[in-house]
Amino acid sequence: MSTPPQGKLALPKLAELKARGERIVMVTAYDAPGARFAEDAGIDIVLVGLGLGVTMPLYINAVQSALPQRYLGVGTSQIQFWRNVGGTVSSAVLGSILAQRLPGAIASEIAKLHLPAAFTSVLGKSAGNPNQLLDPAQIAATKAKLPTQLAPLYDQAMHAVRNALALTLHDLFLIAIALSAIALIATLFMPDVPLRSRQPQPQVRIGEAPEREVAVG
Repeated sequence: MSTPPQGKLALPKLAELKARGERIVMVTAYDAPGARFAEDAGIDIVLVGLGLGVTMPLYINAVQSALPQRYLGVGTSQIQFWRNVGGTVSSAVLGSILAQRLPGAIASEIAKLHLPAAFTSVLGKSAGNPNQLLDPAQIAATKAKLPTQLAPLYDQAMHAVRNALALTLHDLFLIAIALSAIALIATLFMPDVPLRSRQPQPQVRIGEAPEREVAVG
């Protein structure tokens, strides 16, 4: 474990720790006391705040407050439907980007190792196939085919594969952040609607039936 830093830990210091191969400890704190406790414990990085999940019920509550009472079910179902559609489409798009970029990234990282030609010829097309290189059975089968003198190089190749996967996932997260920023900007232009619990409710006198909303259409 790395030595607990003194003061703030800047990005150059993190890069230095990574270059030396030292471990970087990171935890998530949801309140100020937890963050202070993690800092006093010598944690390198403390993430403070909430995730995206906390916004899910807020959008539902906002839509329900903006709709008439008779359309609450319709509005809630539409939110769930389009949320599922968006999750499916975004997963398919990001998955296709991962499948398109990962083989090239793996080949590029393995090429940086300058491995012997005999080793790369044994790997063959599997060097660009993440399904084979990340499958334990395929890893064991491929490593068994290698000569004894080339077996230690296989661990270096697997480290390059993991590095390529990390770089590709980094790009995917940047794309996801950009899409989230667009959604946040669109949210800022939505009209301000008070919550239904804070809206004035019509007073009904004793003996009078409450007015019912008449459905249109």
